[in-house]
Amino acid sequence: MFRLAPLLAAIAALVSLCGVSRADPAVQVFVPLTIDYVTLGIALKRQIYGAPGGRAILWKGTNACEFLYSRNPRFAQNGPTTVVLESDGELGLGVPLGDQCVNPISWKGIIAIDATPYLTPNLTLRFRVSDINLYDQQHQKSLIVGRGFDLIKDNFIPRFQTFKFDLRAPIEEFRALAEETAPPDQAERFKQTLATVHGVGPAVAAPDGIKVTLGLTAPTLPAAAPAAPSGPLTPAELAAWNQKLDEWDAFIVFAIKQVGTAVPDKEVRADLLNLLLDGRYRLAQAIDQLPAPGGPDPVRVLFLDQWRQLRDVVRKAAARGQLGDRALEFLSFLSAGDALMAFDQAAPALGARISAADLRRLARIMAPQSTTDPLQFNYGEDPALQHIFGFTPPPQTPDSVEPSDSDEAEPIPTATVGAPEAGGATPQATAAPPPPDASGATLTPAPPATATPSPPDGSGATPTPAPPATATPSPPDGSGATPTPAPPTPAPTAGQSSSAPFVHMTMQLISSADAFADAPPQPPDLKQLGLKLRRAVVNESNVDGYTRDLGALLDAAAASEIADERPDPSLQPTYRVMVKAAAWQESCWRQFVITHGRIRFLESSSHDVGLMQVNRYVWRGFYDVRHLEWDIAYNAGAGSQILARLMIRAAAKAAHAGDPDAFARSSYAAYNGGPDEFNRWRRPDEPRDLRLIDEAFWEKYRALKEGQSLNILKCEAEWGHAPGH
Repeated sequence: MFRLAPLLAAIAALVSLCGVSRADPAVQVFVPLTIDYVTLGIALKRQIYGAPGGRAILWKGTNACEFLYSRNPRFAQNGPTTVVLESDGELGLGVPLGDQCVNPISWKGIIAIDATPYLTPNLTLRFRVSDINLYDQQHQKSLIVGRGFDLIKDNFIPRFQTFKFDLRAPIEEFRALAEETAPPDQAERFKQTLATVHGVGPAVAAPDGIKVTLGLTAPTLPAAAPAAPSGPLTPAELAAWNQKLDEWDAFIVFAIKQVGTAVPDKEVRADLLNLLLDGRYRLAQAIDQLPAPGGPDPVRVLFLDQWRQLRDVVRKAAARGQLGDRALEFLSFLSAGDALMAFDQAAPALGARISAADLRRLARIMAPQSTTDPLQFNYGEDPALQHIFGFTPPPQTPDSVEPSDSDEAEPIPTATVGAPEAGGATPQATAAPPPPDASGATLTPAPPATATPSPPDGSGATPTPAPPATATPSPPDGSGATPTPAPPTPAPTAGQSSSAPFVHMTMQLISSADAFADAPPQPPDLKQLGLKLRRAVVNESNVDGYTRDLGALLDAAAASEIADERPDPSLQPTYRVMVKAAAWQESCWRQFVITHGRIRFLESSSHDVGLMQVNRYVWRGFYDVRHLEWDIAYNAGAGSQILARLMIRAAAKAAHAGDPDAFARSSYAAYNGGPDEFNRWRRPDEPRDLRLIDEAFWEKYRALKEGQSLNILKCEAEWGHAPGH
């Protein structure tokens, strides 16, 4: 594609240089640019090969049996000064006989012309043809003489020489972007500099494209006043910074959906999913790491890196011919985006920054017919995103989310609040009575709940540890067997979830995305358990029943994913245990806690939510965030789905063939740190904090596999006081 980035980096550098008073009246610079062969081929198709089937109709005779067509043009280097253009050709010279053609001359093969590129004074790339050759379909010299050869030569060469590639269009696109991006005192410098762009020297054929050199002249202008040192972000600046994060994520999602819709190839879509989730992982980190005054802006670093990944994915698709009739739109989008990113990277001292207007303009270049705001940001499910990547969200439990639900804690439905928390009194609460299930039976609500400590959720509240449990919890499988006492549970580091947001996700793309339209009906057992555990907070008096119900819920969620994903039967028992162990590691089997006397969903300081600690930022669009927060069955289904796909991928990699336990360890390591971390638990140099997490999961997994049960109250009481969570 035409790469504007070097040009705009030079302009940015020129403008910076011209900010210093000089004796010279102007500063000049020469910039090499490359117009790659893929971009040239797409532009040629757009201008000449516009007939049905991607053909160029070069000549038509007096009847339907006389024709010359060409299709599938491709450029390549032919020498230091010339390129070769090859195009599949078909010639017919005959007479009609009924509905048949009697053709004295009929030829199919390859038309190849040698041409020299040159740049006109108005910055248009054109070609002079110096030779033509014909080959058969096996690329051997083809012998065709007389009228047939003359028809090909006399029609193909003049048509090709009408082709032109205008460099002014992308430069004009950048001019508009630069005027919106640059501060007012710098915008005029860019405008004047761009007005001086001119061609210098000959065009050169290179292995990757045609190289041209452009010259620029920038006037000397008075120096801009240096910016004052910046202090800590004000509330308004902080709000603007967070808005910038949201806008970038929305823009990337818009671009990914455009490419993913145009290219159904599984490899391309897997690369796009990697790009999206890796960037979101870093975005979730950036939210909690405000830029230090005078330090690097993590948002800019994320923008530039994620842009490079998107550019590489689109380039690969273009080289394979997978972009169809939208190829030129996508490549123009990359060209303008490259320029904008180069401008942002080369001239930070100028105060130029990528704005919402810039992103919207880029999106219009890619999808000029779209009426959707490319920066629209919300936390609902995105059907287009789910369709592209083959995600079927879990069924939603009826009445689990109410119109009044928000990120804030909700009042305890039936509650007697004692003395204020500062006095040490513990509020009492009863879970709200659930609605009847499908059978008409009314489910019995949990007994009155004694509030237990909430996790570090950023609220600032200091939880009161729950008293030791006196009842021995039943095993999560509801068998009624007397369990072996659970091993000590390493508690989490305060303020963090053990589940770092999910990164580098190359999820298993299941068959056709068309198989993932609407969520299937919720299985009756999953629905009933979701209703029964609605807003339920575990405490000493209800822990036995809560443990049984939560174990049954996780069993039902795992069974639902097994039916959907169909992993190898030998892995299914391992997967069931892994789901329970992951929920134990992530949340101590809790979806809800009591904060300041009010029921609230469990949320870590890194915004991992609920029973399975699914990150709200990383999985935005794939899952409905309100249901992740308030619908325990939905949350269990989402985490189980992610784990199922990871285990399928771990098995496909066959790194631990015949060892299901190793699959479980690798799957959880990837759930916690991303698929690049599948084997981190095997590395002798694994960082200590990650090793503690992996060892804590392994301990829980083995305990459940051996029939031991989870002591939820013990796990909860130790929350935040020991490493490994």
